[in-house]
Amino acid sequence: MTTLCSRTVICKNCGSPVQTTVYMSTNEFGSPDLDLRPAPMKRDLVHYLIQYCPECGYTGTDIREDPPVKTDFENLLKKSLTIRLNKPAVEELYERAAQIESLRTPSDKETASSLFLQAAWVADDVQRNAFAIEMRKQALFLKLQIKPYTSDRILQMIDIARRAEEFEKAEELLSVFPETETRDIYRKIVVFQQGLIRKKDSGCYQVRDVL
Repeated sequence: MTTLCSRTVICKNCGSPVQTTVYMSTNEFGSPDLDLRPAPMKRDLVHYLIQYCPECGYTGTDIREDPPVKTDFENLLKKSLTIRLNKPAVEELYERAAQIESLRTPSDKETASSLFLQAAWVADDVQRNAFAIEMRKQALFLKLQIKPYTSDRILQMIDIARRAEEFEKAEELLSVFPETETRDIYRKIVVFQQGLIRKKDSGCYQVRDVL
């Protein structure tokens, strides 16, 4: 069971009080996706935990943090967002948060890439396939710059590339997967991904599909 509650935070950009959602507890039952999206119920938290100030547009995982002091930041806040059920589309909030994070700490590729990937997850849930593909491409672009490439990271990037229909890049990543990796599940995932890539299958699969 997931327990959510409301909390008021003060937007660090404009000083407005903003109602946000935080989770007190959650569970995770089932298998994660091959790109490491958690299993339910934990996976559903992605729809609730991005913070957005309706007064100025500041967006992030914690809008109590200092925003970037850059013209590009102000321009991002002016960009219109798709409205769904009288609220900004959550997948576009994650995209904006990723873009803001890239401005704040350009060297921190991990945080921004994770936000782009979360944008793709939400887009999957609302069937915005083209948007999801673009978000995965953005996530992959950043993740490719993070070294070293561990086995876990390569497997995640392979799935991101495949689901973004970047099949050649997925093949390249398969070729750099460590031959010394001995974990059986990892080797099975590699073989499974090879078959999907050959078929140009960009669908969503879970770890349990490999077993």
